[in-house]
Amino acid sequence: DSHVQHIYTNALNSIWMGQFTNCDWDMFQTMHEYGEYHAAARAISGGPVYVSDKVDEHDFELIKMLTDDDGKILRAKDIAMPTVDCLFDDIKDSKNLFKIFNRNNFSGVVGIFAPKFDEENKTVSVRPEDVDGFESGEYALYSFKTGDKRVLSKKESLDVTLKAKKYDIVTFAKINDGIAVIGIIDKMNGGAAIKSVMNTPDGYIVDVSCSGELLFYCEKDIACLYLDGEKTDFENTNGFISTKLAKKETIYIKLK
Repeated sequence: DSHVQHIYTNALNSIWMGQFTNCDWDMFQTMHEYGEYHAAARAISGGPVYVSDKVDEHDFELIKMLTDDDGKILRAKDIAMPTVDCLFDDIKDSKNLFKIFNRNNFSGVVGIFAPKFDEENKTVSVRPEDVDGFESGEYALYSFKTGDKRVLSKKESLDVTLKAKKYDIVTFAKINDGIAVIGIIDKMNGGAAIKSVMNTPDGYIVDVSCSGELLFYCEKDIACLYLDGEKTDFENTNGFISTKLAKKETIYIKLK
């Protein structure tokens, strides 16, 4: 049970410490039973990430979920803290799901963590307004664990159900000028890979810092996508556009 308590304590401490320093959420072991659970918290913590595995006992696939192609952390820009509705919910006594939030330049993230105390499935509502400071409007969202994607207003919610010891990370990106760039969805905090989003007379230009599957939402009809000047394939599912990037790229989205 200490693994759940560890994340809870870090998030609560960050309310105070995060106002004047980069919080350190401590090391973890990638090969541990709770390795991915801890990794998810570190991915959106906004702090440094380091592991304490034995030599030659690293889960590199898990580490890659936290970093770009150069090994740099895909780091959220603030310090993660509990969402308002979890602020006074003591994890030692509660059997509710625990939520923490953070922000990237073009998105917000909410991490949801299930306690270990019983094996019943738990459900919690996650909404864009869980990310403190988000304005009114519509947001495109993506669930890291289920792949669910949809559009919600600020106060509308997505129900997330978790088993004991499980987690999810939901990314929210506000729709501005017809587009919302969610990020690289192979990564736990793939929104941190988005470096810029610019409007052009007939589309958008997006700079991305690493390879993987890029996901964005576009209200307008797309004619084609260009990666570093070369036309590329993409999939469109109800306005959610995905394409594969082999490296960090500049994407030109040309509208019809």
